[in-house]
Amino acid sequence: MELVMWIVIGIVAVLGFIVLVPVLVVGTWYVVITVIMGLADGAIWLLDEGWRTIRGRKSRAEAQTKLPFGLGDANGEKQPIPVVIATRTVTAEG
Repeated sequence: MELVMWIVIGIVAVLGFIVLVPVLVVGTWYVVITVIMGLADGAIWLLDEGWRTIRGRKSRAEAQTKLPFGLGDANGEKQPIPVVIATRTVTAEG
């Protein structure tokens, strides 16, 4: 039981240190605003794309993107890219 108590004290101390250092370096309001912005950004991502990607579906951007030429045609089939090899003649003049 004493081991569990020391583990909990260690975890609390480490988390307190992680929070205390940025507060002392840059100030409380900066840390609070940064945490709120991070939570808001995560919530926006979750509402926008997160549920689609978590369930294994393509994101909205991937689902709407189709390459009409080059690597894939309009049906999504891959097409070979034509390659022309140009021969080069090297001459020594001089």
